Amino acid sequence: MTIRLKDIAAKVGLSTATVSQILNGRPLAFNAVTRERVLTAARELGYRRNAAASAIKRGSFGAVALVQDALMRRSTLDPTLLQALHDALSEHDLHLMVAFYRDEDLAVPQRAPKLLRETLADGLLINYHVDLPAALRVLVDDPSVPAVWLNLDLPNNAVRPDDLHMAQQATEALLERGHRRIAYGDPTFTVGAEWLHYSRQHRYRGYVDAMTAAGLQARLLTQTAEDNARRDHFACFHRMFAEPVAERPTAVVCYGYPGAIAQAAELAGLHYAREWLGPRDFGLIGFGDGYRGGDFEFAQVGIDWSGIAVAAVDMLRQRIADPLPPRPTVLLPGRLLHPELLSPPVKS
Repeated sequence: MTIRLKDIAAKVGLSTATVSQILNGRPLAFNAVTRERVLTAARELGYRRNAAASAIKRGSFGAVALVQDALMRRSTLDPTLLQALHDALSEHDLHLMVAFYRDEDLAVPQRAPKLLRETLADGLLINYHVDLPAALRVLVDDPSVPAVWLNLDLPNNAVRPDDLHMAQQATEALLERGHRRIAYGDPTFTVGAEWLHYSRQHRYRGYVDAMTAAGLQARLLTQTAEDNARRDHFACFHRMFAEPVAERPTAVVCYGYPGAIAQAAELAGLHYAREWLGPRDFGLIGFGDGYRGGDFEFAQVGIDWSGIAVAAVDMLRQRIADPLPPRPTVLLPGRLLHPELLSPPVKS
């Protein structure tokens, strides 16, 4: 049986309006004894607040939807970011919904997902990163649908890491330790490729900027057409370590997780930072969220997913309150993590 406000009112001998105010409105307008009587009766009767009815009264749902690509080809979602979004929304008594969509659902207006045809959430967090469907851009660019883009290089209404300056920071950390022959490693990178996530271009550019500022030659380690045909995506690293010691790089800035480079270094007889203590003769730094463990540990420039979540939720709440004007995109800086794993180059 559904318990209604009037059932609680009858049990405690108060008006329905008073019970409604305590449970759904302004509880602090009543003294502590009255509030406790109502709350106790509600618990004993098994009352559950009707969120749909409350939403109608408020004109809002108290919910935010995270929009993802159903096939995960255009969307990636770091678990730390997902948890941080949940926590940041909870701070404002908002809950998170996750919606997955296919391209064909977005392309035909009559088949567009219900979330985008009707108002089922107060705002949207859009987690599409590359090759954005045109229909999705049209739908969420409508100012009547408050939306914020995650991890996308747009001038407005987006929150993302400051990948260019993070790569500069990574390169400068190696320069400060005396490295001069520093390469940049990204096996699947192509300069100027628009289909790549913006971070691939930004991180490479940040590395090049830091090397240029130091008066040094930049070098890109990536796969050749022959490597790709053989599906040997890490051949570039093995070729590098086969070079004469006096010519090959003494350190590498890696686009992401540097496991393949570390393996290639160890196969070449170089000691990498598999242990926290002891000598090291190869410098390596990547990007991440501070993860330590697994096969090896490495210095990294940490991505502030928690900060991104807080900034995105704050921006979305602003847009829900006032969709116009557009909010300038927020860039979150990185932080050097585990610098003790970086050491000066071994003299050759």
